[in-house]
Amino acid sequence: MPMEKLWKLTLSVCKNVEDRILELKQICRKYGPTLVEAIAHSQRVQQELAELGDSGQSLEVLEQNYQAIQAELLQACAKLSEQRQQAARQLEALLLKELKPLAMDKVQFKVDITASQPNATGGDRISFVFSPNPGEPLKPMTEIASGGEMSRFLLALKACFSQVDSVGTMVFDEIDVGVSGRVTQRSQKSCIN
Repeated sequence: MPMEKLWKLTLSVCKNVEDRILELKQICRKYGPTLVEAIAHSQRVQQELAELGDSGQSLEVLEQNYQAIQAELLQACAKLSEQRQQAARQLEALLLKELKPLAMDKVQFKVDITASQPNATGGDRISFVFSPNPGEPLKPMTEIASGGEMSRFLLALKACFSQVDSVGTMVFDEIDVGVSGRVTQRSQKSCIN
């Protein structure tokens, strides 16, 4: 081999070695101060990648599992919704009965249950709608109830739940607003009971 070719080959090999050394220094700066630490980092990343790729679950298997769990969720939500519908009818009847002596004998009340995106609390959106006067449409309580009406609703609601959940002390603001002395006495009796 002529000297000139040998010289070019040596320069080429030296250039490759220098490039590789420069690349290794950049890797050490990024992944560890020493080459040993950079190699350890590379092995950890390769192992994590292998674990992610070799989890034994293909996309189809994951999709099937998701569909099965989703079907289970929808079934549980449907069962819960049915139970809520039954409880809502009972609550409506009991609440209207408790509201009559509190000067709210013409009120209309309904538990409005509408389907929603399933989540941790089920697949229903629940709101209380009412109409304080005959002929008025039912509207959400949060939008149209006065302070006194809301207080009387809460009193009636607590009376409905008193058998299940007893509460020692409650404060009702404006519970007697717009009612006669007789209704105030009934509110008082309801609170005592």
